Amino acid sequence: MSPVPSSEEPIVEFQFLDADQCQDLRERIHSVRSRWIKRHPEVPFFTIGAASYLDAGNGKEQSYREMAGRGNDVLDEHFSDLLDRFAEVMSEQLGAPAFYDRSIALPGFHVYLAHPVFAQGVASVHYDLQYEGITWDESYGDIDFDTQVSITVSVALPQEGGGLNHWDLDIREMRVLSPEDFKERVKASERHYHPYKTGGLAMHPGHLLHQGSLMKNVQLGDERITLQAHGLPTDKGWVLYW
Repeated sequence: MSPVPSSEEPIVEFQFLDADQCQDLRERIHSVRSRWIKRHPEVPFFTIGAASYLDAGNGKEQSYREMAGRGNDVLDEHFSDLLDRFAEVMSEQLGAPAFYDRSIALPGFHVYLAHPVFAQGVASVHYDLQYEGITWDESYGDIDFDTQVSITVSVALPQEGGGLNHWDLDIREMRVLSPEDFKERVKASERHYHPYKTGGLAMHPGHLLHQGSLMKNVQLGDERITLQAHGLPTDKGWVLYW
């Protein structure tokens, strides 16, 4: 297996947490439930920490940074050991120093609790373009946005699994299409599915067209908890954020 995604292997996954570590982490995540951020008025979708794709776009960068500060305090207080190890492992995998910038959001958590809607393909089909909503620190030097990676660590998965749908559709061609033509191109193209593994760390190029396959045949007590991050290569190393 390649250490980073490639055109031949767009999603790579390796074991990052064992079963005991996943259970301990799950318990810690539930222990800070009062700090979860509710992301939908009707269904049980939450984050721990700010997420640039939700919070930084449409001129909201300042509020994203303020939310990131509050979320980073929670993540540093309760999950600093995980974040330290995550940066170490990512540095090894990417072959360059990996670092955090605490003026933006640290890697944080998605939390989905059991609900029938999550088995209905409700997640968006998208490219990861969240970096466009952030003003990047000039001290990084040059940033290669084309070589970003997106990262998911599966802490808890539904009983019948969850993963990632993806399509072999070039971002340069797709970005110029109307929303209607975009949907038609996706419908006409082959969909691939990558099943996540509990404790696995999965990486893909953010410019891979993808969609979260959240839950299948939802069972009572199902939950999907993942650590989410993006990595951007800079002259200083890889900045890890959400």
